[in-house]
Amino acid sequence: MGLGLVLSIVAGGAAFFLASQGSTKAAEVPMKTVVVATQQIDARTIIASDMLVERSVPDDPTVEQAVVSVSTYSSRHRSMSLCRTPKGSS
Repeated sequence: MGLGLVLSIVAGGAAFFLASQGSTKAAEVPMKTVVVATQQIDARTIIASDMLVERSVPDDPTVEQAVVSVSTYSSRHRSMSLCRTPKGSS
């Protein structure tokens, strides 16, 4: 019983030591600039550039076809769905 207790303490200490030696630097996430709405935009509303803003979001397949610049937004994008900036995002 004494040997089991000693071995469990040593194993716990070793696990703690190894876990604390890990890198404290977080992995960098690739980001992509996309255009999002700054306000609720009702259906069939003509979208003006002051209703849009560019935001940096994590790059993943959901933003693959997103509009990437307010200045390049044109009439060919007016039928495209835009996502609303989540509350609390900056």
